[in-house]
Amino acid sequence: MGPAGLPGATGATGAPGATGATGPAGFGGGEGWVYGASTASAQRTAWYSGLNGESSHPADGDDERQYTGTTVPYSCTLRKMQVAARYVGGSGTADLSVTVHRNGAATAMSCTVTVSNQSTTYSCMSTEPVSFEPGDLVGLGYTMSNPGPSLRIGVGSSCEQQ
Repeated sequence: MGPAGLPGATGATGAPGATGATGPAGFGGGEGWVYGASTASAQRTAWYSGLNGESSHPADGDDERQYTGTTVPYSCTLRKMQVAARYVGGSGTADLSVTVHRNGAATAMSCTVTVSNQSTTYSCMSTEPVSFEPGDLVGLGYTMSNPGPSLRIGVGSSCEQQ
């Protein structure tokens, strides 16, 4: 056999291949809002905040529950809520529940964690969908079975436009 020759000229581009399968549907398909709230337990057993956690108010009566929240600008569905609670001080064990409120009334979207050890983060998630209409006031209600633990609480949620 003799020595290898020089490479030849590049050939013509081949015909395009077949179109691939359609991928899975994306999340929701619509626009929406993502909300993030942050609050502290402050040795209390019940309080409210907006979905953005702009402020929190003790549960001193119906006015706090009915008028604490974020006004929804369009029809949307809240499909998921994730809660994280960090035990940072105080003492004792407690159940912390976070519930989405619509126009002052509790909805089915709620989750509960039991906190028992300092320097530990606890989390829960609710996937019970709740629909809202333009002008609805949406807030978060927090309850603790024991005000002894001091917690830093973060809540994330998103409302998908309909």
